Amino acid sequence: GTAGMVVSGTLSTGLGGMTSALGGTGGAGGNGGDITVTNTGSILVEGAASVGILAQSIGGGGGAGGFTGSLAVTGGSLNTQVGATGGAGGDGGDVTVTSTGSIVTLADDSIAVLAQSIAGGGGQSAYAITAQAGAFDGVNLNLGAQGEGISGRQGQVVVNLSGGVLQTAGALSYGLLAQAIGAGGGNVALSVPDPLEVGSNGLTLQLGSTGGVAGDGNVIDVTNANEVYTKGAGAVGFAAQSIGGGGGTEGVTGDVVLGSGDAVWAINVGGSGDSAGSGEAITIANSATIVTEGDGAIGLRRDSRLAAAAALARWRSALPMVRFRALR
Repeated sequence: GTAGMVVSGTLSTGLGGMTSALGGTGGAGGNGGDITVTNTGSILVEGAASVGILAQSIGGGGGAGGFTGSLAVTGGSLNTQVGATGGAGGDGGDVTVTSTGSIVTLADDSIAVLAQSIAGGGGQSAYAITAQAGAFDGVNLNLGAQGEGISGRQGQVVVNLSGGVLQTAGALSYGLLAQAIGAGGGNVALSVPDPLEVGSNGLTLQLGSTGGVAGDGNVIDVTNANEVYTKGAGAVGFAAQSIGGGGGTEGVTGDVVLGSGDAVWAINVGGSGDSAGSGEAITIANSATIVTEGDGAIGLRRDSRLAAAAALARWRSALPMVRFRALR
């Protein structure tokens, strides 16, 4: 399903921190159905961590969740789990997107077109924190199922774009993100224009299932005749990922202040335990220009990998932008 929270004032988190979870817990997960989306108009998306077209078929629970507003923090952790925990995940269905209009996003961590078929739970989770008072003890962003079991198999993802342009202006944004993921995952975006203060537990990004969840990727077919423009640092014109073993994409943009002591930034890429899976074939037919203007931006990225090796983690901080990529 879809859940979101918009705060016009300030939300006080308390000592328990703040937690978001996309994906079922325990037992066997249900299956996602086939999804078909057709767009013939223009779409303008102005807010941070937003999506123009969202098409998802997810087995094992999940969907889209988000938060936007100001936080007053008195400790605890900011935790996000995208992917089922415990038990076996269901199958994702086929996802087909056809768009003949222009789609423009203006803010950080935004996606013009997001098409996902995921087995093992997950989807899209986005935070847009406009201001923060106080500090979290730590921040943990986890992509991929956790526990034991077989995630199921997701469907094929087919995207056809023509008759307009795809344009993103913000940092770490996507023109198109197409994902077929086994063993849970998807996309996590954290936008913090005001400094995000993190204590001694630091900031950790985990990409890939943990504890022995297995699942394969599936076929992705993308046809693009739209010109693609990205202006932000670390943005991607379009990306297609077929990932076995869980994972996807994560992004953090804004100023991050780490506390004293042992606080670190850590990225763990790839499944752990007996987690495994294989990627499938990705076909991209692009007949249009892709232009990137920001530092560290990518025009086109295609990943078909084993056990979450295709996962992409990126962030921009108060320091010169640091980007981390893992390829196998």
